Amino acid sequence: YYIKNVMTGTVVDLQASGCKEGTIIEAYHYVGGNNQKWKLDPSGYGQNVILRSVHANSYIWVPYHLHAQEILTKSSYTAQQWVISSADRGFYLSPAQYPEYVLDLFYGSNSNHAKIGLWKNHQADNQKWYFVPSN
Repeated sequence: YYIKNVMTGTVVDLQASGCKEGTIIEAYHYVGGNNQKWKLDPSGYGQNVILRSVHANSYIWVPYHLHAQEILTKSSYTAQQWVISSADRGFYLSPAQYPEYVLDLFYGSNSNHAKIGLWKNHQADNQKWYFVPSN
């Protein structure tokens, strides 16, 4: 799937097609590369899923301790569970351990390399995502 932001139409992107642990996961305009494709794998725990990069086989990951000013998404080879819940348009993506937080396109930025991270769910369009099938 391409994970596309409801507000901007930009997609979740593994920066510079990076394969290293800790590669930044950002928003970028659609170009169709494998670094923008994600698989939803079952986690083995109820409805929770794991979001895995087609390109690097790494996972969308956020810290387990929320003490930073900005909580940014990065890639990791350690899987993390996510809860996908329906919104009025698209879906919210929440880490299973922090259900009150959602994947957020910071400031609703339409720029390439825009930051994606966690923010409390305010039901804003920059926090909603579509899953677009990839070929």
